[in-house]
Amino acid sequence: MLEKIKEEIEDWEYYELKELQKELLGGSTNLVKIVGRKVKDLEQDTGCICPVCNSAIDSSKPATFTLIFGPNNINKKISFCALDCLQYFISQLKELKKEEVER
Repeated sequence: MLEKIKEEIEDWEYYELKELQKELLGGSTNLVKIVGRKVKDLEQDTGCICPVCNSAIDSSKPATFTLIFGPNNINKKISFCALDCLQYFISQLKELKKEEVER
């Protein structure tokens, strides 16, 4: 991630770098908002994000795996990009449940 940002800013002018530096040193709520908006837009465009690998899931594709769980009145729905992500999620869920029982 940092390497990608480094490559991107290589071609920036001095004044652009100074503006970015000022934003970052000042706490940059604007930068947080910009990134947050972009993430939200991507999530809405693609439908959702895989909770295991964080890749975008195109809900219109048939190769999406969805798990629905929870009580009837509060169902939770999670989609996964591939079967291995779904399997990993379930294995981690089993481990959590096993640790709860052991306590």
